[in-house]
Amino acid sequence: MDSEAKLKILFLASWYPSRVRPLHGIFVKRHAEAVARTCQVAVLSLCADPGLAENHYEVECREDGDLLTVRIYYNTRRLRLPGIARIYKLSRYCRLHRVGFTIICKRMGFPDLAHVHVIYPMGWFALWLKWFQRLPYVVSEHSSAYLYRGKRLQIRTRHWLARIVVKNARHVTTVSGSLMQAMQQKGLAGSYTIVPNVVDTGNFFFAAATKRAGRKIMLHVSLLNDVKNVEGILRTVARLGARRQDFELHIAGDGLNRSRLEELAVALEIKDKLVFFLGLQDGASLARRMRGSDFLVIFSHFESLPCVLIEAMASGLPVIATRVGGIPDHVGSSVGLLVEPGDEAGLLSAMETMLDRSGDYSPSHIQAYARSHFAVDAIGRQFTEIYNFEMQKK
Repeated sequence: MDSEAKLKILFLASWYPSRVRPLHGIFVKRHAEAVARTCQVAVLSLCADPGLAENHYEVECREDGDLLTVRIYYNTRRLRLPGIARIYKLSRYCRLHRVGFTIICKRMGFPDLAHVHVIYPMGWFALWLKWFQRLPYVVSEHSSAYLYRGKRLQIRTRHWLARIVVKNARHVTTVSGSLMQAMQQKGLAGSYTIVPNVVDTGNFFFAAATKRAGRKIMLHVSLLNDVKNVEGILRTVARLGARRQDFELHIAGDGLNRSRLEELAVALEIKDKLVFFLGLQDGASLARRMRGSDFLVIFSHFESLPCVLIEAMASGLPVIATRVGGIPDHVGSSVGLLVEPGDEAGLLSAMETMLDRSGDYSPSHIQAYARSHFAVDAIGRQFTEIYNFEMQKK
């Protein structure tokens, strides 16, 4: 299919990797790359950059085949009057979106369809495009906030925006059935389809020769925030270490909590003995780490569908994970063990079982499941089918 015949899809990405936050919304980037296999794709993303002078912005444009990325970095002037400051910030935010949209139209042409990834805040601009440019849109929601039982979604403006954006969308996709149900229970009625996250099976794959003899390796990968409950993992590892010493926990990732977590590991007398902090890993390094590990550990309080889970599965790794979000949809008895969120006793039991029996799992089976459900071509086809179906409604 030549470029002239391909649909032109505009990704409106609330979350997207940038020079300020290199891993923020990496799953949206992977969706864009998957769709670019069959469509022309332009991504528009705004990113606040406190390193810029006040009221300045910079435009970054990158082209990679049929994927055009337009990032706008900005820093808004700080005003003292809260009401005026809010209005000024919103008006400037919308103007910068129009700047990016104009660049995309000049380079790619007017889009056939917009695709909102994460409703807040990009949903505002999707509505403007629909009402004033007559550009229809679909929505993909990734945020696990809908699964949170606290007050996270009770900000009235965000709830109102989510309702009106979903109501006006041609179609809505979520990465898991539990996320879809949570949105519907919050009154976000619409036409839904489940489209999971993407894994690069060319980078994440199983290779038996990379396993090393000696201690078994448990791997945890995250941004080390409170939701991931790394503290619970560390406490459990300390208890496990009192029983046996035939393992190591490798923690890949970085974040605001890292120093506090390292201090906890020191206090528990497990840092650099049973627990090793690896820092942030790029994709290739992380893939190698996975191929050299024995199993993955996820102990999150809530999730939608974590990318690290499907990356581990594509690497043939069995997993220990909490029974939250979309995880139970894909982690059956042939893939790993599920524990309840916050259940450190259950996690301890699962770790002991996995240390003794991780070799009973079939890496080729786990890898085959990941490839059939999360590979780039499979996800790209799903989105393209949705686009074509919705375009027929014009």
